[in-house]
Amino acid sequence: QYTWRFYVDGEVFGDFNFQNNVNNISQAYFFTYWGDFNYRSYIDAVGYSWDPAYAIGDNLNEGLLLSFETFFTPDWLGYSLDGQPNKTILGNTTISMPSEGLHTIQVFGNDSFGTMYESDVRYFTIDMSSSINVITPENKTYNAPMSGYYPATYGFENDDDGSDPEEWNVLEGGGTCNIIPSAGNHSKVVELNDNSAGDRVFLNQTFIGQSFGTFEFWWRIDDATKSIAFSAWNGGTWVLSLVLDNNIFKYWDSGWQNTGKSSANNTWYHVRIDFESTTGGYQGLAQYKWNMYIDGMLYGDFNLINNEGQIDMVNFNTNTAYTNYKAYIDAIDFSRDSNYNIGDNLNEGLLLSYENSAILEWQSYSLDGQPNRTILGNITIPMPSEGSHTIQVFGNDSIGTMHKSDLRYFETNTPPLIEIHSPNTNEYFGNLSPNFNVSIIDYFDLNTTWYTLDGGTTNITFSNLIDTIDQSEWDKLGNGTVIIRFYANDSKGLLGFTEVIIRKDLETPIVTINSPGSTDIFGYTAPGFNISINEP
Repeated sequence: QYTWRFYVDGEVFGDFNFQNNVNNISQAYFFTYWGDFNYRSYIDAVGYSWDPAYAIGDNLNEGLLLSFETFFTPDWLGYSLDGQPNKTILGNTTISMPSEGLHTIQVFGNDSFGTMYESDVRYFTIDMSSSINVITPENKTYNAPMSGYYPATYGFENDDDGSDPEEWNVLEGGGTCNIIPSAGNHSKVVELNDNSAGDRVFLNQTFIGQSFGTFEFWWRIDDATKSIAFSAWNGGTWVLSLVLDNNIFKYWDSGWQNTGKSSANNTWYHVRIDFESTTGGYQGLAQYKWNMYIDGMLYGDFNLINNEGQIDMVNFNTNTAYTNYKAYIDAIDFSRDSNYNIGDNLNEGLLLSYENSAILEWQSYSLDGQPNRTILGNITIPMPSEGSHTIQVFGNDSIGTMHKSDLRYFETNTPPLIEIHSPNTNEYFGNLSPNFNVSIIDYFDLNTTWYTLDGGTTNITFSNLIDTIDQSEWDKLGNGTVIIRFYANDSKGLLGFTEVIIRKDLETPIVTINSPGSTDIFGYTAPGFNISINEP
């Protein structure tokens, strides 16, 4: 008795004692404070519990505006939703959002003479699910991933072309940093266009400090004689750095050190960086160590530039020493992302794209009924396993109203994907059979792998992805072009293959020494020579 409390955005304060112990309240005031001036306050959506049409919390969320006009002087007005008893109103009013489905509403009134008036019945439908419409994946069978789309924490699929990438900072003193539709075989990427000598273009992001973890990304440069850099920081302290500079991948260790890995124009490279600032041994690293993988090849371990306890910012930038070139970034992954697995961005996936008519503050999707994963918008998901799947998008707006798409059904039926790392196209070999190195990606269960040198007349099975071509089969081949075709099938009978063309050269070159002659005599000065080579 004689107590009160209040809630501010759902947070409770109180209980407090009345200033005076009265048995009822009959007036309520909103007022400004004396002594203050030149300011404004605003009041909206006042609800009272003694209003029979009111329920606590009715004004928390937006609803539907009931608006109408009358052609008489009303003495009383009311409305009925779905045939329910009339609710008295003063005029236009906002009603709570009805449930999904078909509804009716009707307005009633009378004048001072007791004459009754009523509107026509208005029919309307509430369909919250229609506010989100899934575009892809389509309702069909996918026999391959979608070309150009790589799953990642930041794949930029939701960013508009020409815009700054969402949740990233850009500094454009030396040019521009924008989203572009594609570069090479990657779709929706960040372009750093450096067009000013003496200044740089930056793309960076600050986040909650991480004491160990992994970064993964793809990058590319149109002129490999110039430079693009990646660096990680703690506050303003440099922690580690990698550059692609003057055709070479380099890292910082008391100066720029050469990895021995060269780079080429307009070529995408996949980079993975692991780091450890604790004694926890993340990825086998000692404290204050890091390493990197470039296209799967390990470099390191290296010392951190400064022995910092965490990393809270990453940065990509061009170089002040160069101008008139472009660098590209795609599919940036962070291990701090709870939905991230190392290697997620190595291979293409399926683009989840959708449109929505509501303004959403939070968005997510669910694949096959699994827990929701929060997203910024359109996103690429890893290629699902073979079979039937469902996907659904969810969201809510600023007032907490939930929205969802219809369930989208699709299937994946993807044959094994084979990539040949060696031998290389048009590479020459002699009497000894060449080694081979392949990788095979299968989204179901890999069954059998084999290769052929003669178009399928003879098939040689293999189980090791790094091995040597059968010598006896190699010996059957003469001089000239050799096509090695690799095959793989899975337990569903899906077949994948790829091939490489190499050269077999059994003829020994004929070398003729034209000078010096066999009887020539020389002193302190070394002789010159002249030879001719005949390749049969």
